[in-house]
Amino acid sequence: MFVFQWNSMRIGDHVMVHEDGDAGLALRPGIVKYVETREHGQNDVTIQLDDHPSRPIRPRRHAVHMLPVDRRFSCWRCDVIAADMSDVEGERAAA
Repeated sequence: MFVFQWNSMRIGDHVMVHEDGDAGLALRPGIVKYVETREHGQNDVTIQLDDHPSRPIRPRRHAVHMLPVDRRFSCWRCDVIAADMSDVEGERAAA
C-alpha cells in the first residue's frame, strides 16, 4: 500500500491484512479501529481482525490491502500464496 493510501484510511474502513505472525501469509479480513494522524510520514493505524476481535494489531502498511483488493499492484505475500496454491494444484493434477 502506498503512503497516500495508508494515510487516507479512516476508522471503519474494511481491509485485508497479512498478519506478521502467520507463517502462511494468509489474507485476513479486518476493520480499521484507530488512526493517529501524523503531520509528516505515515499515520499510525490499528486494525481489528474479524477472527480475533479482542486483539487489535498495528500492521505495517505493506501488509494491508484496501478493499476491493487491487491486483494491478504486486504484493510479494500474495505472490507467495499464489505460487504455493499453483504448486498444490500441480501436485493434485499429477496424482
